[in-house]
Amino acid sequence: MDMDLSPKLAKKLYGGAGGSYHAWCPDELPMLRQGNIGAGKLLLEKNGLALPCYSDSAKVAYVLQGSGVAGIVLPEKEEKVLEIKTGDTIALPFSVITWWYNKEDTELQVLFLGDTKTAHKVGSFTEFFLTGSNGIFTSFSTEFVCRAWDVDEATAKALVGNQKDNGIIKVDTGAKMPEPNKDHGNGMALNCLDAPLDVDIKGGGRVVVLNTKNLPLLAKKLYGGAGGSYHAWCPDELPMLRQGNIGAGKLLLEKNGLALPCYSDSAKVAYVLQGSGVAGIVLPEKEEKVLEIKTGDTIALPFGVITWWYNKEDTELQVLFLGDTKTAHKAGSFTDFFLTGSNGIFTGFSTEFVCRAWDVDEATAKALVGNQKDNGIIKVDAGAKMPESNKDHRNGMALNCLDAPLDVDIKGGGRVVVLNTKNLPLVGEVGLGADLVRLDGNAMCSPGFSCDSALQVTYIVRGSGRAQVVGVDGKRVLETTVKGGDLFIVPRFFVVSKIADNDGLEWFSIIITPNPIFTHMAGRTSVWKALSPEVLQASFSVTPDVEKTFRSKRMNSEIFFAPSK
Repeated sequence: MDMDLSPKLAKKLYGGAGGSYHAWCPDELPMLRQGNIGAGKLLLEKNGLALPCYSDSAKVAYVLQGSGVAGIVLPEKEEKVLEIKTGDTIALPFSVITWWYNKEDTELQVLFLGDTKTAHKVGSFTEFFLTGSNGIFTSFSTEFVCRAWDVDEATAKALVGNQKDNGIIKVDTGAKMPEPNKDHGNGMALNCLDAPLDVDIKGGGRVVVLNTKNLPLLAKKLYGGAGGSYHAWCPDELPMLRQGNIGAGKLLLEKNGLALPCYSDSAKVAYVLQGSGVAGIVLPEKEEKVLEIKTGDTIALPFGVITWWYNKEDTELQVLFLGDTKTAHKAGSFTDFFLTGSNGIFTGFSTEFVCRAWDVDEATAKALVGNQKDNGIIKVDAGAKMPESNKDHRNGMALNCLDAPLDVDIKGGGRVVVLNTKNLPLVGEVGLGADLVRLDGNAMCSPGFSCDSALQVTYIVRGSGRAQVVGVDGKRVLETTVKGGDLFIVPRFFVVSKIADNDGLEWFSIIITPNPIFTHMAGRTSVWKALSPEVLQASFSVTPDVEKTFRSKRMNSEIFFAPSK
C-alpha cells in the first residue's frame, strides 16, 4: 500500500486579533495517527495572549521565532513565569497549565510536538481551556460557579459573560502583565541555540540533543440463585468502560450465600458496600488467607489471585469490584474462571483427565463433576461448617476506609480516605488507586480533574446529589442526578464537580494509576490562585476589582465547601 509521506503545512484551527493556532491533521498526514504523535503551532501577534489551558498530551514546546513570556503551573505547584526566546525548548508534562504572551512587535511562534497515546483523538492534541468562550466557566451553571468559587450571581455572570474570544485574545496596550522570573527558567527550559553542542562538524552541521541526563447506569444481573447474584455494568451501554479498559461488577450474597472459588483475567479492587462476611484469598504459590470483612473494607486483588466470598449474617453482603481490563478477554468486562460449579473447570475435563489429574477413581470423578449444579453462587446448608477468619490475615490485605485516618476532613463539607501504595501496598500490583469520599448534606466538591492522564470510575455508594462534567471546548458533557447504585466515568482531563442533596453523598472511585494526583479549580489549592492576577484579569476580561474578588474567595477552604449558613 502506498503511503503519502510528503510534507504538509499546518492548518488554522482558531484565532483572532491576538493570533492563531494551527495544527497538522492526521487525516492528511496518517503517520501522525499511526505513530501517536500530535503537532501544532501557536502564532501570537503583539499583545496576543494564549489563554490558560491544559492538554490531554505531554508535549515539547520549541520557540521558532520571537520572544515573549510563558506561564507554567505544574500540578500542585506555584506558577512559574519564564522569559522565552527563539531556540528555547520547554518540556510540558501531562496536565501542566500554560499561557503564552507576546509583548514584542515580532510575531511569536511556538511549535508543539508530543505523544498522543493518552489523547482523546490519536494524532491530535485536545486543549482544555480554563477561560475564554470555550472555557470551563462557560459550561458550569451559574449556581455551580457561585458555590464553587463563593461569588455572588452578578460576579459569576460577569466571569462567564465577558469571555467572548476562543483560546487567544489581544490584551489592551499598556495592560499590566506578569514579569518573568529568571530563576523560573532553571530546569524548565533549555535554549538549543546557546546550549553546548553534542555534535559539531565543521562544514557539516551541529546537533543539540535534549534528554533526561457519560451517563450513570445501574449494573445488570448476569447470574445467580438462592445464594445471591452477580451484576455487572455492560460496556455496550457504557462505552467508556471499553474505551478506558475498565471493568465494574457487584456481588450480592444472601445469608449462607457462597460465591464459589474463581480467578479473573483482570486485576481489581474490591470494596464492601454493605454487610459483613468472610473472604478467602489465595495469592499465587501462597497459602489461603481467610479474612473477616465488613462495610468499608477495601481489598486489592492482583492478577491470578483466587477468591471466594461467604455471608453468614442476615444482612445482604454487597461487594463492589472495579478493575483494569487491559489484559482481559473483553475490554471493559471481567471474565471469571471458576474452579467449581456447573461452569467450573471440572465440568469441562473428561472423566479420564479428572481421574488422572487428581488421582481418583471413576465414581469419585463422576461425583465431583455431577454434583455441581449451580453456577457461580450457591447457598450453603444452615449449620454447615465454614472456615473461620484469622485476624492476622488482614494485615497488608485489607484497609477499612471508614476506620482509616482521614486524608481530608472538612467540617460541614466532607471527608476523604485515599488508598495508595503507602497504606495498602498491594494496590501497586493492581495498578490502581482508590478513594472513598463522603460529602455532607448540601456540601459541594470542588471542580477538579485527574492530572496524570487517568480515567476516574465512580460508584455512588449511598445518598444522592447532582454532578456536572465539563469536557473538550468547555462543553458541559454531563449534568445529571446521581444516586446510590449509579456508576459513571469521568474521561481523562475532564473537570467534574458534585453537590450533595440533603442527606449527603458518598462515593467510591478508582483511578487507573496507583498514586493519583488531582488538580482542583476552587479552594485553597486552586490552580487559579497559582496563576498571575494580570493573566486572570485579561483572560476573564474583567476589571481588577472583579479579579481580586474572585481570587480572594475560598482562601482557607480545601476541596469541600459547606453550604452557606
